[in-house]
Amino acid sequence: MPKTFKNFIVLLIAFASSKITAQEITIGYHNDLDTLRAWVDEIHPWPYSRCSKHEADSAFALAHSEIDSSTSILDFSKLIGRTLGVFSDSHTLINIDQFQSSIANNKGELKIALRYIEGKFFVSKDPNNIIDLGTQIIKINDNPIIEYFNSALSISPTEGNTYTSKVRVATILMLDFALYDIEDGAERIILETSKGEVIDYPIVKRSTNIEKVKSVVEWVWPIEGDSIVTIKVKSFNEGKDGTYYKEVKRGFRKLKRSNYNHLVVDLRGNLGGSATRMKYLLSFIIDEEFAFPEVYLYKQCRETKKNYNDVYQGFIKWVADKFGDNEQDLQVIKKSAHLEIGETDSIRLKPNNYKFKQVFDGNTCLLIDGLSASASVSFASYYKRFNRGDMIGENCMGAMTGTFGNPIHRTLNNSRIGVSIASVAFALDSNLNWHSTPISPFRFIQQSPEEISTEYDPYLSAIDDWYNYPNVSSSFDFLTIECKILFSELESVYSQNRKWAGEMRSEVFDLIVKCDYCIEDYNKKIKEVEKSVVSEDEILESVTELYRRKKRCIELRNAQIHLKLPFELRATFNELIAPNRPDVLHFGIHNRADCNVCIK
Repeated sequence: MPKTFKNFIVLLIAFASSKITAQEITIGYHNDLDTLRAWVDEIHPWPYSRCSKHEADSAFALAHSEIDSSTSILDFSKLIGRTLGVFSDSHTLINIDQFQSSIANNKGELKIALRYIEGKFFVSKDPNNIIDLGTQIIKINDNPIIEYFNSALSISPTEGNTYTSKVRVATILMLDFALYDIEDGAERIILETSKGEVIDYPIVKRSTNIEKVKSVVEWVWPIEGDSIVTIKVKSFNEGKDGTYYKEVKRGFRKLKRSNYNHLVVDLRGNLGGSATRMKYLLSFIIDEEFAFPEVYLYKQCRETKKNYNDVYQGFIKWVADKFGDNEQDLQVIKKSAHLEIGETDSIRLKPNNYKFKQVFDGNTCLLIDGLSASASVSFASYYKRFNRGDMIGENCMGAMTGTFGNPIHRTLNNSRIGVSIASVAFALDSNLNWHSTPISPFRFIQQSPEEISTEYDPYLSAIDDWYNYPNVSSSFDFLTIECKILFSELESVYSQNRKWAGEMRSEVFDLIVKCDYCIEDYNKKIKEVEKSVVSEDEILESVTELYRRKKRCIELRNAQIHLKLPFELRATFNELIAPNRPDVLHFGIHNRADCNVCIK
């Protein structure tokens, strides 16, 4: 056989093999999508709470149409993440832990951390002290950093319309996508700053030693001259339960015995975890009976059936059978163990009938951010419902009406991609209303690049304002919508400017409150005139004069606020009150990905 012909045969066989392999991979992807679609219906207790079945079917059909022979495993991962996003459930997504572990095991880890601020990315942490904090990064491995961010957005979760949270998670995950891009065994990654500086940043091998979490509860007690106590809860999941309960109780016991009357509860970065742990903390600051959740909605699958059967046996089974009708936790165990696979059930819980001795009834302030998720959302919901105090930060990952939870982890057979699917819903509304608007703080706070560089926590100045001016808040019971919206917008658009603080902020608030009474007074007078028994001409003349006076009241308020504001804040305020102001405010907290106009 001629040599040329032999080479041709070898190439033909190799080509055919590659085609068969590519075809098998493509078929495997399609099969995995079909499997995933079936799993959602099999596991999720309420999959169509935020989307219709038609929308879900369309999302999966679109995913099928985008698969071809060029689809890589990373492309397919992003496709799955985007497709699961149709359910708007932060517990139904790509298994992020598995995704990050896979990258870390094969490529290594980056110890650097970045912060997203108004479409740019700044170094917020560098334990290696190679890059100055606050430095803007524009490229990684000679690729625009925004490309990795957009890839990370595809698998980043939401709970309803929580786009702020999606951005916060994506900012963390984009470094994993950057690592995926490099060759195996690479020891450094190339970062480029906005000033053109190129930095070789080290990649470290993942440690095989699992670092034990000693404590997730940190109490910060005032030094001499201060009077604000802070409890920082990093997680409702990590560490030992016994240690958590002991440290929480010990701190509140000490607080009860002290003369301190101001407590800050810091749940920033707390991604959630045990509902029991969260409820335990909540019970120390709410001196009223409450049911958590209002409705526990759950669906049985093979994993949950096994878990409940493992618990519901022996002594626990005897206790649950004997006392399960009276004790709610035992009732959940008993009913869940008897539920057949594929069935859905719900339990309406009753308010707790016990109170802790160490309940704190002083002033409280809650700190939240986009990474406050799951159980932290439930905490924020009850905190706000019971008017427990001020709330500072940014939108958390969920709505007042509750979140999903208890995800089941499975691995797709062909791609070996891990996915998580919620198996329960913690409904915080007895009527099972299920909203998508995230819980918003009363005062928004954004960190600036300058504050990152100096490692200053801008929440501290907001806490000082809460302590010194307790009545100055957008939660104030304004009489008119106009004034409520105005102050809320000021809290939003100046969220990154520390000059919006202290006495000046308080004086502006007083001017708005004064105008609020004035506007309400004129509104009442206008209604009285409209009901009066006089001629239409007299009514028109009187109403016109009252509207003129009300307008004058608003103009006077705006002029006084303009004079109170520092010079650099005035332009934004003028845009805010302009007759032709935009529908969406493109500054401050709105200049981010949750602005529907900005992201188009």
